[in-house]
Amino acid sequence: MKLIITGGSGQLARRAAELALAKVAPEDLILTTRTPAALRSFAERGVLVRQADFAAPQTLRAAFAGGEKMLLVSGTDLGTRTAQHQAAIDAAKAAGVVADVGDYVLSGRTVLIDHGQGAVSAYFHLDTALVSKGDIIRAGQRIGRVGATGLATGPHLHYGLYLHGKDVDPVAFRDMPQWLVTPADTLRRN
Repeated sequence: MKLIITGGSGQLARRAAELALAKVAPEDLILTTRTPAALRSFAERGVLVRQADFAAPQTLRAAFAGGEKMLLVSGTDLGTRTAQHQAAIDAAKAAGVVADVGDYVLSGRTVLIDHGQGAVSAYFHLDTALVSKGDIIRAGQRIGRVGATGLATGPHLHYGLYLHGKDVDPVAFRDMPQWLVTPADTLRRN
């Protein structure tokens, strides 16, 4: 599991990073900061150090790539923290955040992933969920195993896509014209 700690060059984040390193391998820790040089000692120990700035939301998505859980350490910019925190949460959601994992009568073991901007993907009838609520996931990561839970006659995956609470045909998004796909979307698919 890769853990992201934001505000890595601050005292609280540095202490959290030291505590995290007692439990996780250095390559499973991502520290984000406005000034990566300030975290050289962590980088030398194998920790991934990435440039990110809450005030520059375009830097966050790439900085969070590959992370699975995030410890959001507040900045010191009073008056702008709410917007900055929302930018960090939105960037994490763009990576995909597990919104729910549960067992239901009809859909069986279910995983819902919130991709932000009202898009939620759903995976039903799973035998095993390999993620937990709140996990940040990346493209291509295994989230579960095919099963026959709930109202099912045999093992299969029932996939759904919802936009603002309404179900839509996911094939329409798979076959999206290239001019509608941003370079960041292309990177996430690979």
